[in-house]
Amino acid sequence: MIPLRADLSTAAGVRALAEQVRAATPRLDVLANNAGAIFDQRGVTADGFERTFALNHLAYFVLTHELLDLVAASPDGRIINTASDAHRRARLDLTDLQSARRYSAWLTYGMTKLCNVLFTRALARRLAADSARKHVSACAFHPGFVDSRFGDDAAPLFRFGMQVIKAVFARTEEQGADTLVWLATAPGTESRSGGYFYKRRSGTLSKLARDDALGERLWAASSALVGLEH
Repeated sequence: MIPLRADLSTAAGVRALAEQVRAATPRLDVLANNAGAIFDQRGVTADGFERTFALNHLAYFVLTHELLDLVAASPDGRIINTASDAHRRARLDLTDLQSARRYSAWLTYGMTKLCNVLFTRALARRLAADSARKHVSACAFHPGFVDSRFGDDAAPLFRFGMQVIKAVFARTEEQGADTLVWLATAPGTESRSGGYFYKRRSGTLSKLARDDALGERLWAASSALVGLEH
C-alpha cells in the first residue's frame, strides 16, 4: 500500500484517512495506532479540542471505529495502541478532558496515555462480546522513551530539554518498535487481548488504568465528542 497522509488532529482528517484506506484494501490484518505528540503550550484543534487529547486519544478512537470492519475481515485481526508508562502518574477528570482548567505538557500527555489504556481495555471487552469480531484482539504497549521527533516542535527551551533527555535516556526507534512488531506478528494474540505490554512482557498498570467503569465513562464521553453512538 502506498503511504497516505492525513491530519490526525481532527475527526474529519481521521475519517478522510479511513476513507482512503477503505478504497485501497478490503481488509487490514493490523491497525497500529501510533501517532502522538507532546506540546509545551496548550493549543486547540479545528474541532475545538485540546490538541494533545485530540491527537493522542481521539484519533485512535475514531480511526479504530472507522476501520474496525476491515480489521474484522482478517482472520487474525489485531489492533495495537501505543500507550506509555506515563499513564501511571496520570489522573483523569472527565469534566475537563480538554485541560481547560489546568494544562501541563507532561500531565496532559500522561492523561492521554491513560486514555489509550482505558480505551484498549474497553475495546477488548466489546470485541470479546461480539460474535462477529471476537477473533479481533486489542492490545496496548509502552515503547519506552524513544529517540524520535517527540517534542521537537516545541518552544526552544522545552525542545532543548527534550534533546538532553533523549541523549541520555532514549532508546532507538528499532528498540521502541520491537514490542509493537511482536504484538503484530507473534502467535497467541487471542490470549493477549486487553493487555498492556513492555519489552514483550506484561506491563504494570496503574489503579486507574484497571478501572473498567472509568473506561466505560471515557468511552461514552469520547463518543459524544466525536458524534459516535455509545
